[in-house]
Amino acid sequence: MNQKIILGIIISVIILISAISLSFYSLYLEEDDKTNLTQNLSGLIKVTDDIYSFGSNGYFSLIMITDEGIIIVDPVNQQHSENMLDAIKEISDKPIKYLIYSHNHWDHIAGGKVFEDTTVLSHEDAHDWLVENPNSNVRTVDETWKGNTTTITLGGDVLELYQFGKSHGKGMTVFYIPQEKIVFLVDILTPHRLPFTIMPDFTPKGWENTLMQVEELDYDITMYGHKNATGTPQEVTEIREYLQDLRTEIILMMNDGVNPMNIPSTIQLEKYEDFEFYDEWLEMNTWRVMLEMGMGW
Repeated sequence: MNQKIILGIIISVIILISAISLSFYSLYLEEDDKTNLTQNLSGLIKVTDDIYSFGSNGYFSLIMITDEGIIIVDPVNQQHSENMLDAIKEISDKPIKYLIYSHNHWDHIAGGKVFEDTTVLSHEDAHDWLVENPNSNVRTVDETWKGNTTTITLGGDVLELYQFGKSHGKGMTVFYIPQEKIVFLVDILTPHRLPFTIMPDFTPKGWENTLMQVEELDYDITMYGHKNATGTPQEVTEIREYLQDLRTEIILMMNDGVNPMNIPSTIQLEKYEDFEFYDEWLEMNTWRVMLEMGMGW
């Protein structure tokens, strides 16, 4: 792609982002309530004997109960955390030992001050970003981990943490409970739905790679941070294939001589037409992937 085309893409994307940033987020919240009919769940949701999801307003946290204490992933916000703490007290008198942040984004990790005498843990990349971008609603991280993986063992139960490289945000962590064959994914997968608008703070190619590595784990149940409490491994494959199919179709259209400026508005992926927000978000998804392809950004 020559510099004129790249510049045109950049300008178009900037204009698009400016036009939709506020109005489309409101639409997303409204539409989420309409389309999320199958598992529009709130409160405590039992997944296995010792694993729970806690949901409110389309957000979900992971709760893992062991003989020596409880592990929570993502406090979300103060109200969510207060309600979650009340719900936990109804099923267990064990202390909450760890509160883990999935990544750096405030909408998943505010409210942690509700949990006193609890160790807050995050990947060092998320921690470093939070130090540079403090938020009074986000509790300070007590301990960090680094590299690609670490393991927490509590009461004989194991929680494996994986950082498979750049995908979304900083320090994005995939959580794997091997004894239950469960994976917990936050933001990097919302089942049967196109990625949100312009894929904010996503690295599409790295995202594909992360999902490929998730698929290699031995699990039967997928837990989510958005939309549904639980799902299947097939849903992970569907989103990974969508990202790859989108990139492939863009390349095919370029090779066929389609003007790159016209690709986002004319691209079609019939395989995914029944995914939520296909009509609304496909064009924006395409701009984001083209920007990465053209600039490495």
